[in-house]
Amino acid sequence: MYIEVIYAGATYTIRNRSIEDVQGQIDTALAAGLPDWLEAIDGYGSIAPARLLIGAGIGIVLVAHESPSAPDEDADIPPLT
Repeated sequence: MYIEVIYAGATYTIRNRSIEDVQGQIDTALAAGLPDWLEAIDGYGSIAPARLLIGAGIGIVLVAHESPSAPDEDADIPPLT
């Protein structure tokens, strides 16, 4: 399973998390009234890590895919620094 994230018109991917877990992180940030960062992977084909700012008024779409592997599942992802 992987989660497709559409954020500001761009597509990102989150692996190894459930949609409920990601939604919970977003809900917690919004309830606290504080911004938070959601870690994802840029697009489908690249392996560039990305941080998406979560906060009030920022649109985000989460789509759960039941595929057994995300795009580039076997690729090494460089750490965020």
